[in-house]
Amino acid sequence: MGEEEKEMKSSRHISVGIVLVMVVVFASSVFAQGTPGTPPPKQIPIFRKPDPNQKLRELQAAEDKKKASRQLALKGEITKLVQKDIKMAKTKKKAEICTSPKIFYVSGREVYPGDPVYIRGCGFGISKGMVSISPLNKQLEIDTWVDGRIVGKIPSDITGFADPKTITLKVHTIPGKTSDPSASLTLKPNMEIQTLNITNPTIATTCSFDQFQPGSQGSALHSNLSTQQCQGVDTLIRGFELRNNWLFQFFNFNVVCYKGLISVDPTKPPWTEEVSCGSHGSRANPVENMNLFLGKSAIPNIQIDWTVGPVTQGSQANVNHLQYVFQIFLLGPAGTNYQAE
Repeated sequence: MGEEEKEMKSSRHISVGIVLVMVVVFASSVFAQGTPGTPPPKQIPIFRKPDPNQKLRELQAAEDKKKASRQLALKGEITKLVQKDIKMAKTKKKAEICTSPKIFYVSGREVYPGDPVYIRGCGFGISKGMVSISPLNKQLEIDTWVDGRIVGKIPSDITGFADPKTITLKVHTIPGKTSDPSASLTLKPNMEIQTLNITNPTIATTCSFDQFQPGSQGSALHSNLSTQQCQGVDTLIRGFELRNNWLFQFFNFNVVCYKGLISVDPTKPPWTEEVSCGSHGSRANPVENMNLFLGKSAIPNIQIDWTVGPVTQGSQANVNHLQYVFQIFLLGPAGTNYQAE
């Protein structure tokens, strides 16, 4: 069993307890019409509800791991640069003297919030001053300050921008002197994962009971209490264009089927058990191949084509359930909105 299949299997019972209870209420009213005075059936057992944010955390953790790996590599490069500069300084016959701070070199040309930065120069003094980041009105977080060398970090809390920014650094010493701006650096935004909310789906109502719970992890339940097949197409999202450099990152689609008994006979308590969808002729699939849109900024119409097979006459079960869970994940600049202009 692949990792994706395991992940899909782990989330398959989300919200089914609530909607199955609603099925019970609906079915009991149907049965009660033919058997007045009969007590309502017991509730179908509430199923385990896995954490709806599990996949979101996994995707964000993978993104954070890439960022941490990049920053670790940068720290290694800066360590080598510092060691090289210390060695070169020892071999010089005469130390360079600057009456005001000067920046000779800044590591890297492309940086992200949280990235380490190395500044080589002179006239910094031995007392720690500060390094300003223009035009952001921010300061470098200083790790090491010696005369001629500064190691710091771009603040991690710089968020809310979608396009790369051009920045420069200035060294400000304790005596109140300021260097000229450094060479320009390109500041790029860190990326974060968001779950696309399903807010206004259109759900086909052809079964005995059709229910959808919108949200970041939308859950549909179609329940067939008849001996006729029911089928339809649910429209979860109408296509639109993502903004602010957001991209379609990943989708999680999980289908699970149940058969069960809804009975007013107190000797036959209601029950539900998970079964293979093929065992009662049920299925659900996205109309579009969602993998074709991964990494793109366009979200298509998201429609689910589904079928719930008929209840077999004479069977112990008198209801077939089909449930699916749909999630869409987006990748974009931290602190921005995929819908904003």
